[in-house]
Amino acid sequence: MSLVGNRPLKPLTENTRIVSACGNELKLCGRLQNLQLRTKYGKEIIFSPLVVRGGLNYLIMGIDVILEHGDLLSTCLNQMKPTGEITVTKQEETVGINSLEDNLKKYENIFSTEVSEMNVCKEGVHKIETEDGGRIYQRTGRIPIHYETKIEEEIKKNLQLGIISRSKSAWCSRIVPVTKPDGTHRMCIDYRPLNKITKKDRYALPRIDEILDALAGSEFFTSLNAISGYYQIALDERDREKTAFAWKGWPFEFNRMPFGLCNAPATFQGTMDKILGNERGIYVLPYLDDIIIYLKSLEQHKLHVTTVMSKLKDAGVILNRKKCKLVQKEIKILGSVVSKDRIIPDPNKVKAIKELPAPRTVREMRSFLGVANYCREYIREYAITLNPLFDLLKGSKKDCQRKLVCTQEGTRAFKETKTLISQGLERAQPDFTKPFILTTDASDYGIGAILSQVKEDGSEK
Repeated sequence: MSLVGNRPLKPLTENTRIVSACGNELKLCGRLQNLQLRTKYGKEIIFSPLVVRGGLNYLIMGIDVILEHGDLLSTCLNQMKPTGEITVTKQEETVGINSLEDNLKKYENIFSTEVSEMNVCKEGVHKIETEDGGRIYQRTGRIPIHYETKIEEEIKKNLQLGIISRSKSAWCSRIVPVTKPDGTHRMCIDYRPLNKITKKDRYALPRIDEILDALAGSEFFTSLNAISGYYQIALDERDREKTAFAWKGWPFEFNRMPFGLCNAPATFQGTMDKILGNERGIYVLPYLDDIIIYLKSLEQHKLHVTTVMSKLKDAGVILNRKKCKLVQKEIKILGSVVSKDRIIPDPNKVKAIKELPAPRTVREMRSFLGVANYCREYIREYAITLNPLFDLLKGSKKDCQRKLVCTQEGTRAFKETKTLISQGLERAQPDFTKPFILTTDASDYGIGAILSQVKEDGSEK
């Protein structure tokens, strides 16, 4: 209404309803006749928009105006700069999402911004079984002063949340401050000596490639994320003393499972598998603190999302609302972007690889080859292309700081690898109802194979 001012409105005779993108019905006030506008690009438009009651300070032009003034859209597009991805959602999908949101209102209490003393999973307890006679005591090291404020804040917060408590333990592991990619600091504990005397839990984590294969053919995806997942698992009271650390002479120990313990991933994965039970692998797959729900039918998808939510609620698992994505046609998960027909590598990871400078030392070359290996499944003749780079590492098994002697072949291989990574990498999702084509190849440098299928358009992918 604020844009209309005192202009007269024509009452509506037709039965018209306006629904916003979030599903709320808007109150119609009438139609403004023959509104005359001039765009910033000099285009004059005359149209009769509907007026709704609300606080909008801008006009929304519908498809009717765009079709009538086709050059308007092309003019605007020529002036636009890309700012991100655009997702087009069909009306029936929007209705599905809205109805799912309504169904999930009864599960609002399982969403939180942080783990508290009350948020402990009922289905899992972490134990640290150590070798007889073993005990770890590390003297505290000097911490750079610019880390101290962050460490003190984190210790104070974890004390208030019940994640740690004061300790009288004879064990002690060293604090190691870490700088995250965004420049902020984080307190970590060096549990490597403790891990050496810990009896290993061999509970297997799922293979990422098997998870991605299981998603093939699904049209709708939902991902849920357990907030501070490890901190939701209680630590066995008899083992808490083993996690002790000291700060400014004060000893502390963990009440919840901390990061850095060698068996922590196995405990968390086993707990999530237990919670999801027989549904695991049918329409839902957990990978540590990420839970992926996948189905072809929208109605079934909504039903199974609420089923999973119910199981998590009963187990006392708390979710991070900001990281949960409901009913998506395309979802970013486990380093890949997955849809019904294709998988592409995470664009952020690809961008980071493309921006890497040329390696100068053996360590830097190993680092580059490690991240480039992330794209190996998308690049034909990967081993042949990168072979000159591997040749540069020969004789440097123990000398990580050795300067690389650049060769013409190595420089060409580095540039070619980055070019291939920049060329819209993707691979098709398999259709297990159709035959596969196996193409193999071998050379002095490596052995390779491609598994493909003939698609409906006749192409082989």
